[in-house]
Parts: sequence; C-alpha cells; structure tokens
Amino acid sequence: MTNEEDLISGITNSAPIGKSDHCVIEFQIQYLISSPSAQGLFRRALHKINYEIVNAELKNTLCNHDCSKSVDEQWMALKDEVEIVLDRHAPLNMVKKKKNLNKPWINASIVELTKQKKILWDSYVADKKCDTKYKAYRDCNNRCVSEARRLRSLYEAKIVESGNKPFYAHLRSCMASKVGLPPVVRDELGNLVVEGSKIAEAFACEFEKAYSLEPDLNNISIPIPRVKNSIDDIHFTSQDVLMVLKSLNVNSASGPDNVPGVFLQSCAETITPVLVNIMNESYASGEVPKDWRHAIVTPVFKKGDKLDPAN
Repeated sequence: MTNEEDLISGITNSAPIGKSDHCVIEFQIQYLISSPSAQGLFRRALHKINYEIVNAELKNTLCNHDCSKSVDEQWMALKDEVEIVLDRHAPLNMVKKKKNLNKPWINASIVELTKQKKILWDSYVADKKCDTKYKAYRDCNNRCVSEARRLRSLYEAKIVESGNKPFYAHLRSCMASKVGLPPVVRDELGNLVVEGSKIAEAFACEFEKAYSLEPDLNNISIPIPRVKNSIDDIHFTSQDVLMVLKSLNVNSASGPDNVPGVFLQSCAETITPVLVNIMNESYASGEVPKDWRHAIVTPVFKKGDKLDPAN
C-alpha cells in the first residue's frame, strides 16, 4: 500500500473471520487529500532591484526619522518605509509552478543526438530489411546514452561539491514517491486536530514534558562571590551593526518581518544609523520591538508516527 513505513501505525492481529484460516490485521494508514492549491507563489524579484536608487530613496526618507518615539514605534516606522520601497521596486508577483520535464544535465549536444537518433529510427522503420540503417541507429543511440550518462555524472559530482542543501534537494527530486508531513497532529486525548492554534498547543504540551522542574534555589547558599559591577556601559556602534548586516546570508529566507537578507545587506549603510539608535534605546529602556520577539519555529520529523508530536 505504501513504501513509507512511517505512514502505518497501530498494527494489531485479530482472530480470523468465519471459516477463514487467515488472521485479521488491523492498522491505521495516514492519507492526506489536499485541496487544490494556488497556481503559484508570490515572490519579489529582488535580483532586479537597482539598489543605488533604493538607497537614495531610503536616505531621503529616513533623514526625518523620529528618534523620540518608543523602540517599537521606531522599528515599525523603519519597517513600513522598507515595505513601501520594496513594493515600489520589487512588487509581489505570482511565480507559476513550472514542471521541468527536462533533465538538468541535458544540453544541446544531447538534444541534437536525440533528433538524429529519431531520424535514423524512422529511416529504419521505413525499410526494416536494411541492416545498415539499424546499425547506424544503434551506434547513434549508444553515443546518446553514453554522453547522457557522462553529463549526468558531472552534474551530480558538481552537486556533491556544492554542499548539503543542493545534494539533498537533488535526492528528493529523484525519489519515486514523495511523502511529506500532514498538517494534522494527535493531541493528548488522541483526537486529530487541524487548526493551527490547537496544533501549536499540542506541540507546546509535548515540549513542556521535555523539561524537568528545577529545584528552588532561593534557600540554597552558594559560596560564590557575587559580581556587583553593572554592565550599563555597553553601547552599540555603527561599525558593529554594519559588520553584522554585511555578513548576512543573502540566500536565507525572510523572518516574520518579511525583510529579505539581501535587502538588509545591500542597504546596510543606509539603515545602520536607525538600527543603531533602536538597539541602544532598546538596551537602555529594556524594551524590545514585538517583531524581534517573534520567530518561525518548524518541528523536524525524525521517525515513527507522523501524527505524534513527540516524533
């Protein structure tokens, strides 16, 4: 029924039915019937942005940045200006999903050999008594297969050298059956839940079990000298923030704030003064912008029942 053993759970044996001498095997199999999804994804063409113009626009806008506001208000003002510039120079466009029927390693020489092979085959079919035409077709076919294998080996060797991400992406593309994770889990009562909030609650209950209660340390005397010096002299400089922005991975996905890493790196000099002020005000006031306290958490499946949050 499936070659993914993690889709089968709760296997039990029961007595035969009627006069049959075969035991009854009961099990649960996880099937997910997904609704028709959208025809594509909305993405920004970040590689087409002229960052010289973007930096000039941001510089004119951020020169009026109000530093007297709260940390959260300053961050939201900066975020709004970034979104306005992104919408103007790289609006969200639907990227249609195209199924690539060609192999990535196929080049013009393979295509030409394939066409030549088709011509030779048609010529042989028209006159099957001619062994010379069949031999010519076989020679061309062998050259085509050998060249395709050679190019595929070079392509896969290049993927191996590119790192883990392209390597595993290529492995997933070669799999005959692609099985993902269903957007449903089983709660503590054994009920299947599909709502996002209830799924998050089921994972939260499972994470809570992994932590043990710490003992009360208020009444325990620890003979360690306490450090009484404060650390109120910490100050974030423009050089520190600029160095971090310049070292961002441009290929990483955006966080909950939807600000791409390539944008932050390309506009680092322009937004650094505002970020420095926000960070210093945040440290001095003990207030952190709400967006900075949000994160995208993705549980990674290991093995076992895919509906069990513990797995």
